[in-house]
Amino acid sequence: MSQPEGFHMSAARQRLADELTALRTGLPRDAASDLVRAESVDAELLARLLELGGGSVGCILLTLAAQTPDGLELPSGIAAMEERIMAVAMQRLTPSLRKSDLVLRSGMLGVAWLLPGGGALEARGLGRRLWALLNGQEFWFADDRIKLHCRLGLSSASRGRPTDLGRLLVEAARHPLM
Repeated sequence: MSQPEGFHMSAARQRLADELTALRTGLPRDAASDLVRAESVDAELLARLLELGGGSVGCILLTLAAQTPDGLELPSGIAAMEERIMAVAMQRLTPSLRKSDLVLRSGMLGVAWLLPGGGALEARGLGRRLWALLNGQEFWFADDRIKLHCRLGLSSASRGRPTDLGRLLVEAARHPLM
């Protein structure tokens, strides 16, 4: 690859990051995690992401749960524990946030990563790196040692295929990679 081509790719990524920064500015954020709330992504915004991504958007869904150290999954629904899980996850994920992605809080224990222009290979690679950052991480809640369990699912949207964020998230949950 010649130098001008490499620069062109970098400039294109920067334009995408600038566009997404502008889009994120007006979107409601989750108070605890500072992520954009998934319910704020409507059909118009998803269409804009498709346009910015040249007709494709990859979706990574990380679904979090708590386990005992011996692997027994703890029931969800304890608000304080769910907030602690999300805080631990965000502490680990924050260095991986890229300005060219739209990262969403999906429900109490989900993080969705939308990758405009991202193909299956990029989504799979990033998803595996994110999963490795989270899965098995230990933390304390109250007086108990807890282990973070993470499920990884992938899906994608493309021009000409009707979709919405809900469908992308359901598809990602149904197609677990890890």
